[in-house]
Amino acid sequence: MKPRIKLPTITAGALVAVWLLSGCATFETTAYRTLGTTAATVDTVMTAYADAYAAGQSTPAIDRKVDELWLEYRKATLASKIAVETYRAGKGSEDAVYAALAGLAANKEQLRALILTIVLPSKAAAIQRLP
Repeated sequence: MKPRIKLPTITAGALVAVWLLSGCATFETTAYRTLGTTAATVDTVMTAYADAYAAGQSTPAIDRKVDELWLEYRKATLASKIAVETYRAGKGSEDAVYAALAGLAANKEQLRALILTIVLPSKAAAIQRLP
């Protein structure tokens, strides 16, 4: 089970390192990298949830909340991608992209906080280190 957590953690960390080292990156490039990093983080968090669910550590109430937040995450991801593509086409603003990405980040943090309540302490430490 640990390799499933470590691989996405390394991937997310590598994406953040590339983002930090690319001081000359364009706004558009940074937005796409933010989407990628968020996706990697949420993938790791949802893998930890699946493991906790399979181990019987979840409850029906938590499962419903995870489903609700997952649906919100998918909507926020789509809204962020549309905002970036609209900006890329010259029809949108940086403010719209910032707003969409902020909503996506807030949702990611809600998912992380909820899943931290049910995962094993060893996985919780790895999840807390994610960007």
